[in-house]
Amino acid sequence: MADSSNVGASSSAQQPVIELQRLRSTSTRDRENTQMTQEDEIATSEEIHRVKWIPLLSLVGQHFSSSWGERSYEFASYLYLIVLFPGSLIPASLLGFAVTVTGVALSGRVGRLVDEHKRLPFVRTFIALQKILQLITYGLFLVLFRPLHPSIDDFGKQSKSPAVYLLLALIIVSSSVMGLATAGINVAIQRDWVVAISQGSHTLLTRLNTYLRRVDLVCKLLAPLLVSLLTTTISYSGAVTFYLIYAAVTLAVEQLWIRVVWNYFEVLATDERSKWEKRREERVERSPPKRFLEGLYQQGKDLKEFFALPIFLSSLSISLVYLTTLSFDGIMVSYLKAERSFSDAFIAGMRGVSVVAGLLGTIAMPLLERRLGLVRAGAWSLWSQIISLVPVLLSLYIGLGGTHRPRGPTWNESMMFGGMALSRIGLWSFDLIQLQLLQESLTDHPRKNALTALQLSLQNMFDLAKYALVLGLNKPSQFKWTALVSWVAVFTAVSVVIV
Repeated sequence: MADSSNVGASSSAQQPVIELQRLRSTSTRDRENTQMTQEDEIATSEEIHRVKWIPLLSLVGQHFSSSWGERSYEFASYLYLIVLFPGSLIPASLLGFAVTVTGVALSGRVGRLVDEHKRLPFVRTFIALQKILQLITYGLFLVLFRPLHPSIDDFGKQSKSPAVYLLLALIIVSSSVMGLATAGINVAIQRDWVVAISQGSHTLLTRLNTYLRRVDLVCKLLAPLLVSLLTTTISYSGAVTFYLIYAAVTLAVEQLWIRVVWNYFEVLATDERSKWEKRREERVERSPPKRFLEGLYQQGKDLKEFFALPIFLSSLSISLVYLTTLSFDGIMVSYLKAERSFSDAFIAGMRGVSVVAGLLGTIAMPLLERRLGLVRAGAWSLWSQIISLVPVLLSLYIGLGGTHRPRGPTWNESMMFGGMALSRIGLWSFDLIQLQLLQESLTDHPRKNALTALQLSLQNMFDLAKYALVLGLNKPSQFKWTALVSWVAVFTAVSVVIV
């Protein structure tokens, strides 16, 4: 095809010929693109076929079991607190604040532990830690639901047994450490093991990420439904007992599954041996104080390097999205139950609808990537989210009060829950896109897990800001102001991406 300078020099008599050449060239490019797409699909199919199904199912099964326990506790813990302390968001906010502060302070250290320790012992230890802490926390909730006093009303409004506050404090501490254990498992499996298993294949990495992300969404969809089913058909103490047993059973099952994954995917051990041989050559004996100071120095270097990476802006963008109460987290669940009087089953159902919409986001992500590329697809996904949240925000300011029931008129509920569901498509699409960008940018970095954990710390910082905001605006009637701040945060995330 002639270049632009030749086209400019052509006479008007040559225009039909040039146009025909352009059409033929476009047709040729289309055939080449179609052929390349077909070849990519064939390559993807062959790569997936090479992955053995038994260890792949074990990997997905372990992630499903862990995510189910995590999502169940995430929903149930806030639900239990609003039942035990109705009329205030303070206990729920204290729980979220403490878990997030712990994550901000120690997530980076957890990421370094992933780099510094052997893969299998690390994951098995953190799985055991997560399950044991779940057993402890559910046991504490079980004691709280066996009243130590006549009743538990608004937080701090009546004198209660000091044991109640002690149990609440223990629940908060246990939940905080449990969050670190979950973060360690997620960094190790999703950021390290999956990347090693893909062996540099972009298509296989995308497919594995999609599998695990859909497992997360399925657990977000179904786990709260089971929680609400148990609380409404049995009792709150019965639901706690069920999940206490679940934690004990899955402790053994997940240990077995992760061993199967390790035994079948030999690349995990091969890749680890080469890294440990290199570390052994560089290792020298150091005193504990010196190791501590070197650790602080290394963390400072990691932070400086992380801020300088091209991927940092996308990390900042996904982190800003965490400064939101416009999601079905513990704060919004508490608001919907305390201020709007929605039932457990209805809240779980609406959360399920939003998760189904999120599943559509994971389906849309590969399509957007092929058409727009990862960066532009991420921007489009965020714009979709912010536009969808507009009716949600408006529903908190109009149509409530007066002669209407606390839940508000039907059109108001439709604006809130419809907008929430639509916003999940863009949110989960962007989340998957950003994960892919992060993994690919740090694939060959010697401290990729430590840098990945810094993004988790950044996300936790904005999550912490959310809980600090709610502690200041802790009345359910003030929830609308936290929602306004949330919408501004998502808009800022869009601005960061398009810079």
